[in-house]
Amino acid sequence: SCIVIFFSTTLFAACFDEMYFRGILLHKLGKLAKFRSANIFQAMLYTAFVIPLFLRDFSDKENEKTPAVIVLTILFYLAHEFVTGIKWGIMAKVSGAAYMSIIDHTLYAFLSCSLVTVGHSSTEPVIMFNMICTQLVSLLLVYLYGRKKLKKNRDEEDQKEKEEMESERKAPKLDTDYEKKA
Repeated sequence: SCIVIFFSTTLFAACFDEMYFRGILLHKLGKLAKFRSANIFQAMLYTAFVIPLFLRDFSDKENEKTPAVIVLTILFYLAHEFVTGIKWGIMAKVSGAAYMSIIDHTLYAFLSCSLVTVGHSSTEPVIMFNMICTQLVSLLLVYLYGRKKLKKNRDEEDQKEKEEMESERKAPKLDTDYEKKA
């Protein structure tokens, strides 16, 4: 029952994030700018959106860490969230909808948090290692999905081109040479 609640909460958060950042925002920005620029901008906004979460996490803990370690940890998380936002933007672009990024976001958040919870480890390096490992698996799946989707699109375009060439070949040719008729 706790797993169901945890997964449902993760799914709800993923739906909110993805529908707003990759569904609405990326779609609207894509009409104003090239995809690359729109994707970078939405990823920056997504990263800015999670900054309060980091600040809350660091202010709640009694930190025995040095300021340099805290800064490096925050920079790691910000870079991680930015790359994640870029990845989910690419997924939304390749799939044509936000549903693939919602699925990946849900699974990614669930797995990365589950690894930490199951291991009962609260040390920052272990959490970062879990996040990187989960991100690498997720990036591999995105790459494989994107490659499959692009191949499918190319195959469809090739098939359409063949059909057009076949219909042109079968179409009756009009005699436009007036000199032969005279």
